[in-house]
Amino acid sequence: MADGAGLQGMAEPPKGESRTQRALRAQHQQIYNRLRSIRDDALQVERVVRQLEALLDENSENPNSQYLAVFGNRRCGEWYVGLRNERPFAERKSDWVHFKSADGHHAFQGEFSLQRVNAQLIACLSRRKAAVVVDATRRGKRFPDALSRTLPAWAAVVNRVYLLLDGASNWTTAQAQAATQLFVPEACVSRSEADQIASHVLAWAHAWVNTAGEQFMREFISCFPLDKPLRVICVDTQDDVSTLPLKSATSQGDIGMAFLPCFALSASRIANERDLIHVPFSECLCEDTTVPNTSVRALSLSSQSSSSSSSSKSAEAATWASSPASFGTTATEDGSGSWIEFDRDTSTSAETAHEACACGSRFSYEYVQGAADDEQAWNLGLTSALFWKKHPETLRSPNQCESVITSIVEQAFERTNIESFYYSSEARVWAPLLPSNLTIASYAGMLCASPAELAQYDRVVVLYYEEPTGLLRLINGGKLSSLDRSKCSFVHICDKRRRPNYRSGLYHKLTELMDDLSSHSDALLVSYGGADLAVGLALVYLGACRRTHEDPSKWGLRAILLRLLLQHPELGVSRSILKQVNRFCIEDVPGEG
Repeated sequence: MADGAGLQGMAEPPKGESRTQRALRAQHQQIYNRLRSIRDDALQVERVVRQLEALLDENSENPNSQYLAVFGNRRCGEWYVGLRNERPFAERKSDWVHFKSADGHHAFQGEFSLQRVNAQLIACLSRRKAAVVVDATRRGKRFPDALSRTLPAWAAVVNRVYLLLDGASNWTTAQAQAATQLFVPEACVSRSEADQIASHVLAWAHAWVNTAGEQFMREFISCFPLDKPLRVICVDTQDDVSTLPLKSATSQGDIGMAFLPCFALSASRIANERDLIHVPFSECLCEDTTVPNTSVRALSLSSQSSSSSSSSKSAEAATWASSPASFGTTATEDGSGSWIEFDRDTSTSAETAHEACACGSRFSYEYVQGAADDEQAWNLGLTSALFWKKHPETLRSPNQCESVITSIVEQAFERTNIESFYYSSEARVWAPLLPSNLTIASYAGMLCASPAELAQYDRVVVLYYEEPTGLLRLINGGKLSSLDRSKCSFVHICDKRRRPNYRSGLYHKLTELMDDLSSHSDALLVSYGGADLAVGLALVYLGACRRTHEDPSKWGLRAILLRLLLQHPELGVSRSILKQVNRFCIEDVPGEG
């Protein structure tokens, strides 16, 4: 990468920012540095997960030889679990969870979101007795708020729900008492903030039960019993997991784990706000081996070094680490700063080990903490699924990284490859909403459905913002040829100029869609690019059907949504869609709202 390539198009830097700091900021914006950081962090996540598996086998009364379930937190965390989840993304229904950092902030104010109940994690803990949730955060923090605040608050609420509905009958008195407590990392959350959050947990549990319905929640608990209360344990890739206190000791000795552990794993290495961590070498992409590294060096700009050391480091750091020959160099202009060494075991020369290697590990790079965060700002259209499918190609050369990614994305979206793209990058959603006559599906879910499954519907409604490229081809002569074209209705959620209308497009189509659905017995609702459009339409339809049995001023929408999310954790709905649904169901009904 050229020295100034990362500086083009950047906003005017703040006053007082040196040229070195601007250059460092540019390095963090380069996609090659981000992808290499993600890949190396993912290797460390895999290492820690294997250590946790061994630790659980040592501490469990009944060692489980199965792999420990690993969930990537939605968006950012999903980039770090690609090595672990090797199955095609379209075949995985719920290898992700959704804990928002903002929910942790709102928890301090007494708010709890019932739109992200993460029932798939409860089901996993019921079956596998342990799980890992992976996420990352930007520079300067050890854990994202989603792991240090939101996840512990959620676990405390789940424990309370089980206590309220007699789902804790197998728990001991000590376990039941511990289940009423909130466990947060003391280094990240102050005692006063933890107490404030804990004071609301019981009210949130009552709200959960009252919204979903007591009978419904009792059925849910009977399907997913918890042998012990949940407890969140926060770890990062630099922790020694062998020292984690998983057993409860008594005068008679160890009695095994007194809780079901949910490990909150922060994937990123910790970096201070003004540090540049330079990584000369990394693990080889071509072989499943670890290449010895000399060291990982971090240049801290926040402190001043002596004049003698400044002159020597200024000579050492004359160029950017942008070529295979510049291993170990770091950009400074005046040599100011102090070096921080991260020692690694060395036995052979990394240069010698990489002489015949054709992958990107020959190149040094600048480490970015939380590199996957805010992916829309840097990914050039690359998804986490596509990255792990093509990561040897994308990381082979820093100079060609952007052009390779552009080519991969363009090829994935080509008409001839549109089917394979959705198999690899969009989650398969196929959710029958019993006892109603509706089924919600994503585009990938429809592609994975058998002809017999598609034939049972007398109406297929396809909702989309962008034109579903290749869909008509698949219906006319491809995988979906068994689908009767006359049964299909294609609804473009757009404005008068046929541009995507995310704010109110669904609202303006709901009357027409409701009339269409009311005249058919069985309908398949398909969202192109996710499932939230179909979920919004289903909420309106189910709300209208149950209106006589629910609060007429609310249509029972909140209860319907919570039940949907508990039955089908793979579903989700955006705030924009919910606002349009509420507007249609509540505000536009005469005499209500």
